Amino acid sequence: PQSPPQGAGYYNTNGANAYQNIANMLAKQGDTEFSFTCMEMRDSEQSSSAACGPEELVAQTMAAAMSANVPYGGENALPRYDTTAYSRIEDVARAAENQYGRDLAGFYYLRLGDELMQKDADFFSFVNTMSNLFCQHV
Repeated sequence: PQSPPQGAGYYNTNGANAYQNIANMLAKQGDTEFSFTCMEMRDSEQSSSAACGPEELVAQTMAAAMSANVPYGGENALPRYDTTAYSRIEDVARAAENQYGRDLAGFYYLRLGDELMQKDADFFSFVNTMSNLFCQHV
């Protein structure tokens, strides 16, 4: 169960797919993007007491957007400046291409700050990889 989505009225259990409903609504609006957070998060990094699955949520929202033919993009949820987080984001970008034959619409890196700039080599490597992933079809 995901309490925040349920609290907002998105019923996403027992076979209901609230994210598909959202993607379908965005498709009707046209010229929109389905942007989702937590692309850097791995299930294995979450406490079992949280009963959350960020990898599954990203996969579910991506599938919903792709099936509705809505561009899908994302962002990081946490201030993470490590290669494990960057690798997870790169994996999500590759999944869009490998599973759906489409690039992510974009990735929005949040929480730009001093700590990120101090670890510039890892971040610049990440930016280069993402650029190559996004620009391979241009």
